[in-house]
Amino acid sequence: MVVTASSPSLPEVSPVASAPNAGAAFAAARRQGTPVEVSDQTTETKRVFAQPDGQLNAELASMPVRVRRGAGWVPVNTTLTKSGSGFVHPQATVDDLSFSAGGDAPLVTFGKGDKTLSLSWPQKLPVPTLDGPTATYHEVFPGVDLVMQAAADGYNERLVVKNATAAKNPALKSIAFKLAAKGVTVSSDQSGRIEAVDAAGNLVFAAPTSTMWDARGPEVASAPVEATVKESTLLLHPAVAMLEDPGTRFPVVIDPDMHSWNQSMWAKVFNPTGSARARRVLPPAPPPRSPTAGRVRR
Repeated sequence: MVVTASSPSLPEVSPVASAPNAGAAFAAARRQGTPVEVSDQTTETKRVFAQPDGQLNAELASMPVRVRRGAGWVPVNTTLTKSGSGFVHPQATVDDLSFSAGGDAPLVTFGKGDKTLSLSWPQKLPVPTLDGPTATYHEVFPGVDLVMQAAADGYNERLVVKNATAAKNPALKSIAFKLAAKGVTVSSDQSGRIEAVDAAGNLVFAAPTSTMWDARGPEVASAPVEATVKESTLLLHPAVAMLEDPGTRFPVVIDPDMHSWNQSMWAKVFNPTGSARARRVLPPAPPPRSPTAGRVRR
């Protein structure tokens, strides 16, 4: 009879999906033969995975897809809900964002920490209709809706002029938003681009040049919208010629947006159907500022 000693069985190790750093992730990936996420390299737009063969692979998103919450991450969720404070908030976005729930509250407040800006509509706002990420303030002028849409890194603002009668309203020639800023200086350049910089000169928020288009879409019928900052006011001057043109097809959409700088440098690229996608572009060097350029600082 032959007696042999059996080797003690090793405890089974459950596979892990993530590890706190690259060293731990590589060790786990080699051990289990599958990729392991490197948690300390996760950002709003990036996930990094250690591979069993010793390489690192990254998954990149063109826009923020997750938001830091405490020690972890949650998916971006721009669905709007009303709070008891008189505002409407998205559930999870990169920066703090709130829209008015109606009345005298600022139309939008946007920012993070000690750097914020807000815009107020010149009149009392109606209670908005909420639909996912969109808050619609009906009839802010006769025949004109104001549509605010939460985005992962900012917001989109649309004035929707629904018919030719509404387009004749003199109030559309110059629309004055009350502007308040904290921790940033807001200014506009000759192209209508709006920038908010902090005390160190760092660009924090940016709004691309505003445009407007009719029902045929921006590639077929569009015009620039002049936007200027003067003291504590943001002035929008839609193209009156387009509003009064008998060939214009309604509704007409007037489009100013605002985004965080580190996610805002996207060019709007429209396809033939009029829907939009985004393309990352590098910003040009800012031109010298005119001493008369409008700005507001708080």
